[in-house]
Amino acid sequence: MNAIWLKKLFRTNQNSHSQSSNLFLSVESLEPKMMLSTVAIVANGDTGDETMVVELDGKQVFQTKVATQQQTYKFDVASTAQVSDLRILFTNDLYLPGQGIDRNLNVQSISIDGSLFNVDSNEVFSTGTWTASDGITPGTGRGNTLHTDGFFDFSNVMQSTIGFAEQTWEGSSAFTGDQVNVDSSGKQLQLNGSGGAIALSQEVEIKPDTTYELTVDAFRMEEKKATTATLPFATVGVNFYDSTGKQVGQSTIDVNNLDATPDKTAQSEMVKVGKEATTAFLWVWIDEDKTESSSAIVVNDLSFNEMPTVVDFAPPTATLPTTLVFNESPGKQVDFIVQLNDDIQLGTKNFGLSPSSIRVIGPGGFNKLAVDLGSVGPSSNNVGLIQFGLTKPDGSVWNEFDNGIYVIYLDNNALVDDAGNSSLGGVVGTFELAIAKKVVSPIPS
Repeated sequence: MNAIWLKKLFRTNQNSHSQSSNLFLSVESLEPKMMLSTVAIVANGDTGDETMVVELDGKQVFQTKVATQQQTYKFDVASTAQVSDLRILFTNDLYLPGQGIDRNLNVQSISIDGSLFNVDSNEVFSTGTWTASDGITPGTGRGNTLHTDGFFDFSNVMQSTIGFAEQTWEGSSAFTGDQVNVDSSGKQLQLNGSGGAIALSQEVEIKPDTTYELTVDAFRMEEKKATTATLPFATVGVNFYDSTGKQVGQSTIDVNNLDATPDKTAQSEMVKVGKEATTAFLWVWIDEDKTESSSAIVVNDLSFNEMPTVVDFAPPTATLPTTLVFNESPGKQVDFIVQLNDDIQLGTKNFGLSPSSIRVIGPGGFNKLAVDLGSVGPSSNNVGLIQFGLTKPDGSVWNEFDNGIYVIYLDNNALVDDAGNSSLGGVVGTFELAIAKKVVSPIPS
């Protein structure tokens, strides 16, 4: 793959918190990268006796004497390194002009697994650099030399990648360590929208026509009080693309609950990858924070894993979830609900139930198809509820002369699950009409 940079387009609904349905990310292919762990510093000293110390998150991780000729000093760190967490220190300045001694540390660049950052950048803060205009004064963009004991600080340096969960995540735009960071353990990724909307993503391998589980363990953190109504929206998800780069699917999970406790931060959902999908990108996104609440999304885990293949040979079933007895007339129509069940996955259209497939047989030769009134109540991959209506052949009101037991039947092969298994049909259940007879009082003589 030649294109390694991500391009993302966000279209969000600024007027509501249903933004995830309007969120769209367009992503080019990304070459796999190694976890950020190797730091390389190009430096030299004026005398060869200069000591260079490197700190990561305030802890010393490297120290060396630097030569007079420019060299590259490499070292590995145990945790995932971010340039914003690094600081390069000069610790043994010595100025003896009478002896011709003037120690100065010159640092050209620092790179983390190939991501290069120039020290003379306007974003690098220095405390030990001398200039003719103001002497030794702390500030940014003061060059690449430490003339006295001090340090180069990279907390405001923009970067475009970050390591998390042993993977490299690419930013939708360059970011600072204040906007995107990983804790020192490498186990928590934090994003906030203080610098504008930001997303991170990585390419994941997929198999077409396969079921995966999208899992996120994340929560919202705020420095200043905010409400869910004013909270910058945050979402995680996965996008699917075909061989031409066209987006062919998306699955998302919102992370916007301020009240979620640490033991209730995990969410997951099953995702069926389409047959046309060839590429997928896993992503986390937070909108611009306009509330000054410094509200962040903190991610403990974000994964997209293939589910074990389960062979489904069991047919779906249809039952009545409740016992129905009508002691009063239901009017012109008897309504009842049929529950459809499958051990893995019901059919997609109408839960796999064919039209005109529920028949009711009752007293006096009653035999009539019930009318499908549509799905009702909560449903899932393997449970569906459909309401049916039954009227008399002449459309009149049900009364005591219609009393008796009515048997509900499912036609053979009328219910098919996602694997193609069909129900054998038969009795679904029964309902009883036990309408009280009207008592007519005699006319007094």
